[in-house]
Amino acid sequence: MTGQDHALRVAYVLLRPPSYSETFIESEIRAVRAAGATVEVFVAGRGGGRLTEADRVIRTLIRQPRRLLAHVRTLGASDVPRALLAGTYAIALSEQVAAFAPDVVHTHFVNLPTAVAALVAHDLGVPATAMAHAADFLLDRDPVGLDRRLGLLGHLFVISAAAAHQLAAKGAAMSRIPHGIVRAAFDGEILDRRPREGDGTTRIVTVARLME
Repeated sequence: MTGQDHALRVAYVLLRPPSYSETFIESEIRAVRAAGATVEVFVAGRGGGRLTEADRVIRTLIRQPRRLLAHVRTLGASDVPRALLAGTYAIALSEQVAAFAPDVVHTHFVNLPTAVAALVAHDLGVPATAMAHAADFLLDRDPVGLDRRLGLLGHLFVISAAAAHQLAAKGAAMSRIPHGIVRAAFDGEILDRRPREGDGTTRIVTVARLME
């Protein structure tokens, strides 16, 4: 809560609705709502592939060149195509998110989604937060841009201490980036506690992709 009579308002800025392998985002949103926050989800991408994205960037560059280039400067010039796309998405979303009047803008994955969320938050004058996972930064070929994006956040969440060390190895200055660990893990509650047949041992099966 941000005040006695004001529930925290969290704007989730995502590139697309959570996919089949991203149920953790939906679970997190449910948990944040259950904790008393008001949550709204804003989706930046519309699909259509790279040609559609390029068309959106060109249209935005023609209509709002100063604003888009200001966003590129905020993200830095180490990866101009990504900065242009992030700025385009942010411009398209800012008015909708502003109408929601969030206290914080949050996203998952520290590549393009974090760039968009950070720009939207910057436009609105509120903090941005993000959750780093693995491939979103381990496969990133722009360490300068990664560090700059993370530096725009009010707080960074990582799924493990190992992820924090990996971010540092990728060039992120973790000593100056406020961050904490939020594990994507089973909370330990077993709803059905009836004894099993046999030796009575409770067995837990986890389903995962086991991706490097």
